[in-house]
Amino acid sequence: AEVEAAGLSTREADLDSVLRLVLAAAPEMLRSVPETEAGNRELVDRLTELALRALGLDRQEEPPPPKVLRPAEGSTDKTVRLRILDAAETLFDGRELTAYELTDVAKAAAISEDEVRAHFADVRGILHATFERVIAKAAAWIDPRAVWTRWEGRGLEQLVREAIACSGEGWEAWGGVIKTVRVEEANDRVLLRLHRRLDNELLGRISTLALKVEPSLLEEDRDREALTRAMATIGAALRAAVDRPSAFALSTGHRDDVLVDELTAVALRYVGREPAASSGVDAGAGNAESTESAEAAG
Repeated sequence: AEVEAAGLSTREADLDSVLRLVLAAAPEMLRSVPETEAGNRELVDRLTELALRALGLDRQEEPPPPKVLRPAEGSTDKTVRLRILDAAETLFDGRELTAYELTDVAKAAAISEDEVRAHFADVRGILHATFERVIAKAAAWIDPRAVWTRWEGRGLEQLVREAIACSGEGWEAWGGVIKTVRVEEANDRVLLRLHRRLDNELLGRISTLALKVEPSLLEEDRDREALTRAMATIGAALRAAVDRPSAFALSTGHRDDVLVDELTAVALRYVGREPAASSGVDAGAGNAESTESAEAAG
């Protein structure tokens, strides 16, 4: 292709001859250079020049070596990457990825754009890595709470209540990232797979523990399926609480015990269990709007 681009009439037989020439010359030339990295580079340069001249082509100047991007002073590659992901967790807030630029991430992380590009080619890659880290954090958060010895002798209502409360805290911490994932996952198989993994892991842990603390759920498949549907409904309500906290009388960074009580009661009644007396504030007429919203979200 290079020969044709140069307007030369070199036949394929001529190319074969050049290759034979290079291969024949290589052993002799090997003896004339030192067996070092610099010597090897010199040999490659000489053979390249020989081949190009035989084809009537001029050797092009080599491009300058790629610029090595250094992390900020006093930091390492690992800490720079962590700073990028920390910034991304607060930056993603439910908008489409087209709303974010690498410069936004760099500014939020207080580093240069070149340092961001040294780790990620685009914002989508940052979202993938950020969501993977959110899943890892969620698993680390759940693991100590999902140990069976912690729940032995306790009831289903306590389990459901704590699961909902922890989920609410998780949505408050990572709701912005997850909302952006939900916006993008329809056209991004990686995000869709990761989101399913998160949902399956959470529901799987809750279901496994629920069947241990309430073995009667195993008596009818309907009850077991109802529990899964109930927790999926709770997830929808919690997502709505993140999207529209005012509808649930929630303030930023605050978990409302009344909402947790309401959602716990919904989940238990869904599987035919009547909740005990509410542990929070009376969810009466004063909280009618939030009850209505929770039912609508479900």
